[in-house]
Amino acid sequence: MDGIVKRNDNGARERVAWGVLLVSFAVWLALLIAVPALALRYVERARRPMVLAVQADEGTVGLSDALGRRPAVLAGEPPHFVEGQASILTNAPDTASVQVYTPDESEILARMVLYGATNLEIIQAESPRFRWSSAESELELVLEAGRVRIVLPPRDGRPLRLVVQTPQGGEVLLQQAGQYTVDVSNLETWVDAQEGEAVATSAGATMPLSSGQAAVLRLDSPPQGPMSTSRNLIVNGDFNNGLSGWDAVAWDIQRRDQSEGITSVVDTRGEKVLRFHRVGEGFAGTEVYQPIDQNVVDLESLQLLVTLQITNQSLEVCGQVGSECPLFVVIDYEDVYGSNRSWQQGFYAFGTPIPGYTPDSCLSCGAPLNPHVRVPMHELRSWESDNLLEKLAQENMEPRRIDRLRLRAQGHTFETQVFDVALIVR
Repeated sequence: MDGIVKRNDNGARERVAWGVLLVSFAVWLALLIAVPALALRYVERARRPMVLAVQADEGTVGLSDALGRRPAVLAGEPPHFVEGQASILTNAPDTASVQVYTPDESEILARMVLYGATNLEIIQAESPRFRWSSAESELELVLEAGRVRIVLPPRDGRPLRLVVQTPQGGEVLLQQAGQYTVDVSNLETWVDAQEGEAVATSAGATMPLSSGQAAVLRLDSPPQGPMSTSRNLIVNGDFNNGLSGWDAVAWDIQRRDQSEGITSVVDTRGEKVLRFHRVGEGFAGTEVYQPIDQNVVDLESLQLLVTLQITNQSLEVCGQVGSECPLFVVIDYEDVYGSNRSWQQGFYAFGTPIPGYTPDSCLSCGAPLNPHVRVPMHELRSWESDNLLEKLAQENMEPRRIDRLRLRAQGHTFETQVFDVALIVR
């Protein structure tokens, strides 16, 4: 009997040993599968906040960040950098610019211009922490009131999903490079895809928008549209295709012992920009131009939009007669009386206008004499004109046909970058 009991005890111990071995193997196998799966899940979902650079173009801009800080952003100051979330408020006479960068600040993902009386909440601005992740970068905005212009530069890397929520319960999805405007009032939201493609959603219904189309979003109503309300007359205004569509003019040099400048399209944080660069003494100038040949009779509106940065300038303001700005934007046109005219807007970064010494307009350019616009050195600035059809009609110079648009750079030593230019007709 003792032998039988011992054999039973040994068998029980063997079964326990095998059970422990099988359970251990199962746990090891589960860990072998679970740990990489959890690591992959973490790599896929881990996020980092994007970097937001907020600056005041005009006036004083209110800013609140995720840490509860509420600095006042003043025009002329360097940009304020915040991460991830922010609330931005402009009063009626103020404008602000926001540049959205990747977490390492190596690439720009979006540029935004906030006009007067605008309240914008950036509630999410995140990118995947690891480059191996296949997830999108996400930028989610709530536009409570006002108007914002959004520029999405072309990108070859990770896609950006940008969503704008509206007070009427609507939503605007932007996923393609282009230029867009969202305008919110108490009763409705106006969405304008100047270039690119958007999807407007309201009351459970969606409406795709392509370049030159717009839609209206109202409370508890499907989107109304699409409406063809605006069109950009400029081709390749973001220079993503180099100088395609543009013609470059040879440099004009006053002193032959001095060097010419360089006109090129360069890459700046993943964005293509037009660059005029010259170092030397004496006058030098060049331009690029694009033929347009567009009749504008019976149109309601003509607006110029340009985003630029001046990083070097030796002459104060634009020289002694106001003609040597590091950037002029010139519109050549035929007026309703058949005369050929030019409208020009100059930009400078350095100096103070003084009558008789450094005038604030181009005295040799002919009427109309538009005051030069100061863009502080190294500051990225988006500028938008008034309705030029109305403005020129008041001066008895109303356009009938737009001939061409020129980007002209002049001075001694200067460096100017043009990020985008658009001529919008409605």
